[in-house]
Amino acid sequence: MWLKVIHTFVSRGFNALLNLLLVVFTARLLGAEVRGEISLLVANLNLSLHAVGLAGGAGLIYLVPRFSPRKLYVWSMAWMLFVSFVSLALLLWMDQDLGISVFWWLALLLSFNAANTNRYMLLAMKKITFDNQLGIAFGAIQLLLFALLWFIGEPGHIMLFVKLLTLANVALLLASSWAIFHFWPKEAVNQTSGLFKAMFGVGGWSQLANVLQFMSYRLSYYLIEDRLGMAAVGVFGVAVSLAESLWIISRAVSLVQMSEVANSNDLQRAQQITINWFKATAFFTLGAMMVLLAIPETWLVYVFEKDFTGIRPLLWGLAPGILFLSVSNILTHYFAGIGLYRFNASVSLFTLIGLLLALTPFSKYAGVTGAAWAQSFAYGGGLLLAILLFARRKTSIWMALLPSRADWTFLKSIVCSKTKA
Repeated sequence: MWLKVIHTFVSRGFNALLNLLLVVFTARLLGAEVRGEISLLVANLNLSLHAVGLAGGAGLIYLVPRFSPRKLYVWSMAWMLFVSFVSLALLLWMDQDLGISVFWWLALLLSFNAANTNRYMLLAMKKITFDNQLGIAFGAIQLLLFALLWFIGEPGHIMLFVKLLTLANVALLLASSWAIFHFWPKEAVNQTSGLFKAMFGVGGWSQLANVLQFMSYRLSYYLIEDRLGMAAVGVFGVAVSLAESLWIISRAVSLVQMSEVANSNDLQRAQQITINWFKATAFFTLGAMMVLLAIPETWLVYVFEKDFTGIRPLLWGLAPGILFLSVSNILTHYFAGIGLYRFNASVSLFTLIGLLLALTPFSKYAGVTGAAWAQSFAYGGGLLLAILLFARRKTSIWMALLPSRADWTFLKSIVCSKTKA
């Protein structure tokens, strides 16, 4: 398992670097206002993807070992088509077109949602290494397309980003479709009875949790845009992108962890895996956070230019929340691996309520920086509930979550594995 985590971490780290370079280039060449439009565009796309997951998505990782993969894939894609068209209608109705034509919105929604449905299917097949490679290729293609479109004189507004993202998603869709055909399991469960109930049951709870969580991630964008303008969203979005780059540690662990838990019938072993990686994730995320917070403001302004002055105070506000959410992510992926998606929905709802309570007073008092601290306040509440649900009345589990001398041996084994790899 360690080598899978390390491979995923390295792959996600490289992919995060590619995404960060894209953020830097779009920020420097397109400016804060267009960068704000990009942040809202990506937020809208992810809302659509969460709706797709109501009958598939991340739930496929749990469902594929238990039901007919062929039926799951066909109905997931049919649902994806339906949601994409409904999403387009809602975006136009809510005046969220951002100056993008109907054709490009539809092309972007279909390619984005279909490609990501394919990637969830690959993860369900336990093709984690290949999915990591797809992620790196996707990031590299985006950078190459950005350079190409800029070189041929594409106007520097939101459509440049729309075109490069659509073309990159089409490439990802083609590659992932080939991979699904190539890796399709020769022997699979043929169970179809109760499939629809399971798809919308597991997928429904899963995506309710994800939608609520996503709203807690990005609700601040809409408030900031309404009160402070699109340029402020651009600055806040860049700070969020930098802070969330630390999530690669948690995401690398949780991806492999969930796959192991979902394919295991030993609950005690699954809990021990979760406890070990809860502590390791906290340790490594804290170390990476200290490095990020040590970057001087002058360096950040030099990289992103003067339009993005004030990023460092936002990073200090976001940092505690990133740590809270990173370790909470390990617990929620344990719940997902054993099918308790309703626990994840509870954690996400609690986090969102905390954000709703904190966002307005914090932002009134300290503007954009206050919004950053509101995020951390909400994520701290979500972590507390996740720990309560994981440990419940078992004192031994509460004690196991606390640091101990044995944890250093575990951390040393991880570091040695990285060195050998």
